[in-house]
Amino acid sequence: MKNVKEGIKSNKLFGTFLVFISALSFGTISLFANLAYREGISIESLLFLRFFTGALILWSYLYLKKIDFKTSKKHLFHLFMISIIGYVGCTSTFFYALKYISSSLATILYFCYPVIIIIYELIFKRENVSNKKIVCLVLTMIGLIFIVNPSANNFNLLGVSLAFSSSICYAYYFIGSDETQTKNMDPILISTYVISFCALFYFVQCLLMQKPLVAPNFNSFIYAIILTFFCSLIPIYTLALGIKIVGVSNASLIGAFEPFFVAFLGIMFLGEKLTLNLVLGSVLIVFSMVILQLPSKAKDSTLKNKLSKAK
Repeated sequence: MKNVKEGIKSNKLFGTFLVFISALSFGTISLFANLAYREGISIESLLFLRFFTGALILWSYLYLKKIDFKTSKKHLFHLFMISIIGYVGCTSTFFYALKYISSSLATILYFCYPVIIIIYELIFKRENVSNKKIVCLVLTMIGLIFIVNPSANNFNLLGVSLAFSSSICYAYYFIGSDETQTKNMDPILISTYVISFCALFYFVQCLLMQKPLVAPNFNSFIYAIILTFFCSLIPIYTLALGIKIVGVSNASLIGAFEPFFVAFLGIMFLGEKLTLNLVLGSVLIVFSMVILQLPSKAKDSTLKNKLSKAK
């Protein structure tokens, strides 16, 4: 019985670690994107190269490993929807929101997605949300408010709507990744289809907007490759695998660690200052993650009952 409990605990810690790695990887997007923009590449071209290169790598891997990639038309349509509405929708609306509101306000609105996911579970899946999750959610949101400090920002309805739409799209991607037809699928296949559909979308967008499909110089191409590996392949795969282990709502709360890492990168590489708000917000987010890892009494009692019946 002790070995079973330790196995479940270690599995949960591994799932948390995977989602944590995903959040860290996603957190580097703004840094590498800004470096690429300085080299003269457009947003559309950069996003196309990011996803197109990733798709080539993943399809090559599937071919070499002889992994069966076939799926039903219904399932393929589901993957298409979470890719375009979820992943592309989230990326596009967030970047457009930055044209109208500050990055801090856009970030706090974007990271409302854990709230949307928990509300979805309550209304549509009729799941009981534990007090522990509610506490973690409240602590995380307060921590995010401290970190991004949106109090000094001017209100812009279009910008706020776009940023909140980004949050809804990302919540849709999380929820879609946890549905039965996707949850039972190999994470490497999920990553392949998601990245491929994103590449297809930005390919069409580049053609329609008459943007180049190649990088203007070597440096911008290198940044596009970095974005492919560290901001696409790694985070999408680890997130898909992590959701399988810890569940969609837990994963969304753990993923809220990303703004802390973004702020850290800003201090290290962009010359931003370490503030009291950042320290307080970081402590709250880390504390909420610790609480999330504490064993649930309900689950422990259920486990005991199952083990006693097995005896």
